Amino acid sequence: MRLVHVIGIGAGHPDYLTVQAIEALNDTQVFFAMDKGETKSELLELRRHICQRFIRDRDYRFVELPDPPRAQDGDYRQAVADWHVARARIWAAAIAAELGPDGVGAVSGLG
Repeated sequence: MRLVHVIGIGAGHPDYLTVQAIEALNDTQVFFAMDKGETKSELLELRRHICQRFIRDRDYRFVELPDPPRAQDGDYRQAVADWHVARARIWAAAIAAELGPDGVGAVSGLG
């Protein structure tokens, strides 16, 4: 069965990662992250830094998912709801495509 970890960095700095988080990092084959553009690229770099620092076996990969645009006009609540649905579809498709039936993926709880 597929497994997707949600891994947080504790108190907000990589030095505070818990043993559970480090074990989950080392259990993961595919790390998923939304590509939020250049303004948020430092978050992806932080994720990569954490993996390089704490993962013993380097046999993992990153999959960046496109962040769909959110409508800027019309009903705000509906625009956000539609955006959430679009994001959920992207995540579901990526997990199905990138993880085998027994694959282990992860989502970072930062940013």
